Amino acid sequence: MDTRELPANRGIRWPVFGQGSLVLSSLAGSWYLVHRRSGIVKNWKRSSHAMAQFGPLNARVFGQGSHTTLLLHGLGATSNYWPATYDVLAEAGRVVVPDLLGFGGSLDMARSSFTLDEHLDALDACLTQAAPETKRLTIVAHSMGAGLGVAYAGRSSVPIAKLVCVGAPIFAGRQNALEMIGDEGFMARLLLLNQTWAKRFCALNCAHRTLAGLLAAAMTPRFPIEVSRQASLHTWSAYHDSLENLVLDFDWQRHIEALGEMPLELIWGSEDQIGDPDLARLLIQRFGRPSSASVQTVPHHGHHLAITHADLILSSVSTPPN
Repeated sequence: MDTRELPANRGIRWPVFGQGSLVLSSLAGSWYLVHRRSGIVKNWKRSSHAMAQFGPLNARVFGQGSHTTLLLHGLGATSNYWPATYDVLAEAGRVVVPDLLGFGGSLDMARSSFTLDEHLDALDACLTQAAPETKRLTIVAHSMGAGLGVAYAGRSSVPIAKLVCVGAPIFAGRQNALEMIGDEGFMARLLLLNQTWAKRFCALNCAHRTLAGLLAAAMTPRFPIEVSRQASLHTWSAYHDSLENLVLDFDWQRHIEALGEMPLELIWGSEDQIGDPDLARLLIQRFGRPSSASVQTVPHHGHHLAITHADLILSSVSTPPN
C-alpha cells in the first residue's frame, strides 16, 4: 500500500486514503460547527401546514377570515424560507405563502418568460383561489419578493392594511445594484453577477436537481438543510428574468410613489449589502409621506432578519408606521 510520511508526525506513516479521510472529517466537522452555531438555523423550523396548488402557484394556505396575510420569498428561495414562527398570523385571518412563479412547487419547465406582470398575474390567480373572501391584505416580503410585494400592493383592488419589506433590494440604479451586490460576498458575485457561472449552475439544477440541492446545502452551512436543498428548484429563465425584472431593473421610485399613503415599513440588518436604507429614507421624504412609511435598521445583522428576527417582523405587521 502507498504511504507517505507526514511532516508533523515524523516516524508515523499514514495510508494515503487515511489522510483523505482526515481531511474529509475535518471539513465535515467544520461544516457541522458553522451549521449548529448559525442564528438562521437556530431560528428556523419547518411549518406543519401542507402545500397545495392554487392557480399557477403552489402555496401553503391556512387560517380563516377576510383579512389575508401574504408572505413572499426572495430570489432562489421557496415558500419554506418562512419558518413556522409565522404560522401565528393565522390568529388574525388567512395566510397565503406561495412559491413564486418559476420557483419551488411553482416551477414551470415550459415557461420561458417571467416578467413583472406575469409574476403579478400569477399572484392574482393564486389569491383568487386561495383567499377569495379577502377584504384587507397585509404583505410581508423578503429581498426580491419586496419588489413584487410593492408592485402588487400598488395595483391591488383590495385595501392594503400594511406592507412590510425585509432586505428590499432598493438601489439607485442597475450599476449601483451590481456594485452593492458584489460586496455581499463571493457566492453573491458568482451566482448573481456572473451570468456564465449562474447559467452553468442552473443547467446543473435542471439536469440533477437532487445532486444540486445537496451541493447547495454543502455550500451554505449557515442555512437550514431543507431551505438550501430547495434552492435548486427553478429554471434559468425563472432565475434570470426575475433577477432582471424584480431586482436589477426594478423602478423603486415609481412604485413607492404609486403607493400613496399606504402603510409601508422597510427593515434591514445594518450589515446587509442588499439594498440602501438611506436611499429608501430619501424616497419616503421626497414623496412627503413620513407619517405612513418608516425605515428601520437592526444593528449587527445581515440579510435574513425574516428568519433571525421573526418576532420583530411580526411586531411590525401589527404596529402602525412611525
